[in-house]
Amino acid sequence: MSGSEPACESAGTATRVQADKLAPVMKAPLGTGIVDLQYKLRMNGWDADSLSRSAGGQARFTWTGGALRISPDPRSPLRVLFGEGKATLDKKGWSISDSHWKTPIGVYQLRGSISRGSALDLEFIQEDGGVRRVSGTLAKPEQGAAAATRPAPAWRR
Repeated sequence: MSGSEPACESAGTATRVQADKLAPVMKAPLGTGIVDLQYKLRMNGWDADSLSRSAGGQARFTWTGGALRISPDPRSPLRVLFGEGKATLDKKGWSISDSHWKTPIGVYQLRGSISRGSALDLEFIQEDGGVRRVSGTLAKPEQGAAAATRPAPAWRR
C-alpha cells in the first residue's frame, strides 16, 4: 500500500439499538435500554488500528428505559426513564454535553469525558444543583463524594 491515507466519512441514524450491544464498541458495558443515534463519523488510515486512533465525530442520542451503569449512586445503576444528549469523539476520547436523564427519582444533567483509555471524568448534576462526580474507568466506575452545590441549572422538560 502506498500513497496518501484513505479517509472515510459516514453519517446516519441507528434506531432501537440495545444498549448492552454497545459494550464491544465502548470496551465495557454501558447499561440496558434502547438507544437511538444520529451520528457523523470520520477516520483515516490503512488498518483497523490507525482507523480506530484517528476516529472522530459526533452523535446525538436518546436512551429509553433500562439503566445506565455509570451512576451517581455507588449502590446501583441509574434507572432511566428517558435520556438524551450529545457526545463528541476526538483524539482524547468522548466528551458528553447537553445530556439530560429523567429517572424515577428526578432529572440529572450528565457532562464530562471518557478518555480513549476509558478513564471517566463525569459529573451528575441534580435539579437542586447538587453534583456527584464519577471517576475510575468504564469497566470500574468510582463514585466520589458529593461536590459543593451549584446554582440550579436551567432544565428542559
